[in-house]
Order: sequence, then structure tokens, then C-alpha cells
Amino acid sequence: MIEELYPKALESGISPLSFWELTLGEVVQMINAYQRKREIYNKDIAIQQSFLSNQLLIGIHNMLGQKENAIDTLQLWDYFPELFAEEKIIYDKYQKENQQYEMAESRYSYAERYNEILKKKGDDD
Repeated sequence: MIEELYPKALESGISPLSFWELTLGEVVQMINAYQRKREIYNKDIAIQQSFLSNQLLIGIHNMLGQKENAIDTLQLWDYFPELFAEEKIIYDKYQKENQQYEMAESRYSYAERYNEILKKKGDDD
């Protein structure tokens, strides 16, 4: 039994000195805990890769497809609202400021065009 546990313990990050100082039950618990952590880590990696592939597919679809058939890309806070709440607030604030800037630019452009039209009418009279 110890011959089977020793390599697994080393793979689980238990040092040789700790292995011999721990009880058999403690070694088994540490190995099981390591395996559970490793499984969670592997699931996290799979989730990250899945998100990445979905984002790539949506991006390619939007680039190659028609604008009216575009799919909204999801942000991290759409997947993990609690984890990225602060980033969403910052992003929303930036979007609002950017929208206000674009509206101001649009109004300024409209005013310039309107003034040009008035100027041409004044020159024609």
C-alpha cells in the first residue's frame, strides 16, 4: 500500500519528509484533496477555452456576416457578474462618456453642415 501511495504523494506535491511524518489517513486525504483541486483547475481551463472559442466564432461570424445578422459579443461580466462587477461599472461609465462625446461631435458636424447651407443661400441672394 505504501509503495503505491508514495509516487502518488510525490505527484500531489507532498514532500518525501512530510510523507513519512504523516499518518496513512492524512496522506490519502492530501492526495484526494490534490486530485479535487486538479479537477477544478482542469474544469476552469476547459471553461476558459470554451469561452475563447465562442468569442472567436462570434467575432468571425460578425466579420464575415452581414451587419444586421451580427451577434452581440458577451463580456466577462455577462458570464461572471459578481466577479467582474467593478469592471462592468467602469466599462459602462466609459461607454456613457464615449456616447456623449459622439453625440456632441454629431451635433457639431450637423451645425457645420447647416451653417454651410445657410452660407451658400446667403451668397446666392
